[in-house]
Amino acid sequence: MEGDSQHVIVIVFETERGWSQGVSGLSYIGVMVGQFLPMFFYLFLEVKYQEKVAKNPAASRPEGHLDPALIGSVLLPIGLFWFAWSTFSYVHWIVSILGGTVFGFGQVLLFISLINYVVDAYTCLRRFCTGSKRYSPSPLFTTYMYQNLGIQWASSIPAFLSLACIPLPFLFYRFGHTIRMRSKYAAEAARINQSLLAKQTVAEKAPVEPSEKDTGRLSGTQKPETKDPESHGSQV
Repeated sequence: MEGDSQHVIVIVFETERGWSQGVSGLSYIGVMVGQFLPMFFYLFLEVKYQEKVAKNPAASRPEGHLDPALIGSVLLPIGLFWFAWSTFSYVHWIVSILGGTVFGFGQVLLFISLINYVVDAYTCLRRFCTGSKRYSPSPLFTTYMYQNLGIQWASSIPAFLSLACIPLPFLFYRFGHTIRMRSKYAAEAARINQSLLAKQTVAEKAPVEPSEKDTGRLSGTQKPETKDPESHGSQV
């Protein structure tokens, strides 16, 4: 993705707008700001989710981590379309930068939310699930695509793809439990989580046995403290 985005920056800001290589690199600031801000927003949503689970442990489920993904899935195509159709030379450059900011905001919300969902859904296999790599188009392919389709339509291709994927987080949020139960590994992870939750609930409800000292104090038969004869003789 990094190499692909670098070629897009070169085409849009260097070729189309005539910026120098150093100045066009500053256009990444918009995406960087968009990727930084959602960290605080996600922290706020995660705190709300943890408070809900603390009040009702039964509400703990992997789909609870998908709330940010619902927002990110909508912001992602908006930012991509925004960027794609603001790349005309007569449109002010800040409009394209703001489109990159919206894209970065939605991208981070989606990424963090889906990673946490996979970790909770496949507890036993989370290392294998989170270790997969995503495929990135070749910069050579990107160059030909922009030459043949033009900047606006070539930039709209990933926007249309992300637009088609908007329903997926909503489907997993609504039917995620049913889908996971059809998976051998996800079902096993769910059983382990339920077992751990049941043990935790039993441990919290179990009465605390009083210590021997507290028992004697309550019954009035607390044994008097005995003094060491040797220490008593030394004091004399």
